[in-house]
Amino acid sequence: MAGYEHKKFPLNVLLKRTWKYVSKEKVAFIFSLILIVANVALGVIIPRISGYFTDYITQTDVTKISLTHIIYIAVGSFLFSLTSQLFAFLESVILTKAGQRIVLRLRVDVFEHV
Repeated sequence: MAGYEHKKFPLNVLLKRTWKYVSKEKVAFIFSLILIVANVALGVIIPRISGYFTDYITQTDVTKISLTHIIYIAVGSFLFSLTSQLFAFLESVILTKAGQRIVLRLRVDVFEHV
């Protein structure tokens, strides 16, 4: 662009300006971080349930396998997987909404400046 001069800002100035917008979304970021940690924990638990299920089926005498026990393990595994997917969905929605609010504030500030 003619007449436009690119300004190089120091990192601390850029971070300070960015923090002005991001800081208003602290609650959303903290809640998303909690959901991420919970999702990772569930990601560790789900394979353990599958391992227990596999061990139970392969190491138990066929005549002693309890259908009720198998159903409990399957339902538990399903519920953990469903919860994990719900956490991932909520995390995605919260971060997307926070990002949209940040961009909106930036646009409003630029529009008011112009």
